Amino acid sequence: MGYLSRGSGGLRGAVVAEGAIAEHAPLQGLRFALAKFRPATLPVTLVTRSVLHERLTAGAGQRLTVVVGAAGAGKSVLLSSWAAARPPGLTSWLSCDEADADPVRFWAGFIEAPRAVEPGFGADAADLLAMEGVMSADVIASIANDAAKLPAGSAVLPLRGGRGRRGEGWAAAMVRTWQSPLNGRS
Repeated sequence: MGYLSRGSGGLRGAVVAEGAIAEHAPLQGLRFALAKFRPATLPVTLVTRSVLHERLTAGAGQRLTVVVGAAGAGKSVLLSSWAAARPPGLTSWLSCDEADADPVRFWAGFIEAPRAVEPGFGADAADLLAMEGVMSADVIASIANDAAKLPAGSAVLPLRGGRGRRGEGWAAAMVRTWQSPLNGRS
């Protein structure tokens, strides 16, 4: 399996999407499987859910769109089919697992995902994460600034089933991580 590794040796793998290779500053000690940045394979029996695709497309213009449903309801398949139907370069994928409950690892992956289509995305945020080793308002602000520069309608799709640490929903934990350093800021 291919992987992307961060450490003193630098880039030992590459994330490839639409022929672009993401190269950037290392985040020490983090290693990601390339599959983490690829949508799930669509089933051959896929039934396109055009009404839900339309709702997702409308949501792509918002700051945050959350897709919620029971396990097995088809959230990943829906998002994979929607991503496949979009123009190249507008959608980045991030499959999350239990290790991503660590905010630094999650946001390092979140920074990595758009780099397949926008190689400079999150460079300053990655440097701050590597130096500080913790999430901070500066890291979040840097990510937000770079996200604002992505083409209109761009989407980063962090996906994870199940629940996060301490029994709380993973999506709620991610949103709180995003919002807490920015409380009191516009």
